[in-house]
Amino acid sequence: MSINRTVLTAELMLLSATLFWGISFPLMKHALTMLPPLALIGWRFVVALLVLLPWTWAGLRNSGKHTARHGLILEVVMFLSFWLVIIGLRS
Repeated sequence: MSINRTVLTAELMLLSATLFWGISFPLMKHALTMLPPLALIGWRFVVALLVLLPWTWAGLRNSGKHTARHGLILEVVMFLSFWLVIIGLRS
């Protein structure tokens, strides 16, 4: 049985995403012992920005105001959801 290389790559990427997502909860719980929730979320977003910026810079420069507005709305929703998760981890 031959496995398609594209399918294998996709499955490995899904496995990696699941692994990182699962590891993030204990790491965030530990980080809460050193940082307040809003600082932790802020640093998490800054690190994500620095990691993803090289791959997204060209698309960001070419996007219009409509895309930027929707991106900002999604960012606020993500920030609030992370904040609620972090508050839940504190208890």
